[in-house]
Amino acid sequence: MLVSYILIAFIVVVSIFALYILYAFRTGAPFWPSNKQTVAKMLALAEAKEGQLLIDLGSGDGRIVRAAAKLGLRAIGVEMNPFFVWWS
Repeated sequence: MLVSYILIAFIVVVSIFALYILYAFRTGAPFWPSNKQTVAKMLALAEAKEGQLLIDLGSGDGRIVRAAAKLGLRAIGVEMNPFFVWWS
């Protein structure tokens, strides 16, 4: 019985995640992760200095926000997908 509830909960979570993914592709904003080298180049090109504020719109899994925070920036991530908000 417990296994059935766990399976149903898993299916519900996966379904909700799939709906958000489809919505993102339909609106033109799918999740596309940046690699570490790209994140480092973006932050270098921004010439961000310690204490400055960085706002990442569509922050996905939060890798840019975390990298900015490691450099001493105040970083805020904005994401519409609740799975990625939870993940990051």
